[in-house]
Formats: sequence, structure tokens, C-alpha cells
Amino acid sequence: MSREVLVALCLFAIATSITPGPNNIMLLASGVNFGLRRTLPHTLGISSGFCILLLAVGLGLGFLFTSFPLLQVALKILGSLYMLYLALRIATSRSFNQKGDQASHKQSRPMTFMEAALFQWVNPKAWVMAISSMSLYTNPAQHYRSTLAVALIFSLENTVRLTVTQVDAFTNQPFSGNPAAVCVTQTPIADKLMQAIAAEMNLSETAFLVPIEGGYSLRWFTPDTDVYLCGHATLASALVLLS
Repeated sequence: MSREVLVALCLFAIATSITPGPNNIMLLASGVNFGLRRTLPHTLGISSGFCILLLAVGLGLGFLFTSFPLLQVALKILGSLYMLYLALRIATSRSFNQKGDQASHKQSRPMTFMEAALFQWVNPKAWVMAISSMSLYTNPAQHYRSTLAVALIFSLENTVRLTVTQVDAFTNQPFSGNPAAVCVTQTPIADKLMQAIAAEMNLSETAFLVPIEGGYSLRWFTPDTDVYLCGHATLASALVLLS
């Protein structure tokens, strides 16, 4: 795999993974209700399940669906029905932070590793990503090696994620106050990536912190541009660091 193809594949993996889709929506809901630690098996299940799906498509499963169109139709119907079921569950769910809902919280649980891995096989976006990446970035002369490379790059990108925390400032009640997103990274990231994350969060401000000698470097971005200062995002950043 040439350097140009590798760079293009990495950009394709990032673009397709961070854009809205079933996995991202469910991870957001799980993170809000169960926290980061209990959602980690869900995240790892997505990465592992999609890696297996990529390998299966690269090793011939995609040809099977091309040869038998009815299988593809059946998969679309099954995936659509499951997506409608998830949409209904999300639409009728309540926040576990509401009073009188503690019993429901104890009975509920996040998606397990195996459930998240199996979900990739009925996830329409996962199939589109798998078929597109294998058709665009594999090399027929080195089919097995390039197939493995594509699967590993997607798995690595899906596993190594940035953690973004949403904080409601100036309130002690969930879903009120002045919201801001906070992202803490160990190394600096590009301005374009920070701007893309801020646009994806679509909040008034997203703060980015990077450790430096004696403290942290702090920058603020709106969905459209960077700004020189933001008060409530600074307070939100302090809360994340102190927590």
C-alpha cells in the first residue's frame, strides 16, 4: 500500500467514523446514562465487530451479496427494522437522572461487547463503509495484505478515540444551564480537527485542553471558528480537570 493510499484511507476512516450513525448515537446515549467506564465494552465491541466485518467482506462476503441480491435486500430489511426498534427505544426513553427513576436505572444496562459486535452485521452504515473501503483501498496484487491493513486501520481508529465531555454550566440540574463540550488530549491536535469536533458537537463552545509545563493549554471553538475567550467553557474545563 503506497503512502498516498494510506493517507487517503486514514482520512476516509476518520471521516466515516465520526459522522453521525447508529454506533455514534448509541454510544452517546450510553455515555450519558452509564458513564465512560461502563460504555467501554460497547466501544470495544464496535471496533472488534467492524474489524471482523471488514475481513469478511475483503475475503469474499461482498462477492456473495453481489451474486445473490436477495441476501442484500434481506439484510436491508432486517437492519431497517432493528434501526426502527432502536429509534423507538430512544424516543420513549427517559433520563436516569430524573427523580423516581432509580429503579429503572438499576435494571438497565449498557450494550455488552458481544451485542455491540453482532450489531455491526445489521448496521447499514457499517456495510456501506466496509464495502466502500475494501473496493477503494485494497490492492489486487496484494489482496490479503491490503485487506488486513484496511481492517487494522479502521479498528485502530475506532478504538483510539477522543473523549469529549459535555458539561452544563451555571446549574445543578441535568439538561439545563449553559452547555459546553470539553476535550482533553495528551498531545496537540490540528486546528482543522478541533474545528471539526466543535462542529460535530454543535454546542456554543467546545474547549480543548493539552497538558503543558505547569498546567494546561486551553483553546475555545464555536461550531464555525475559534474564539479568544469563553467563560462558561473555561468553568466547564475546570470541572472536568478537577473531576
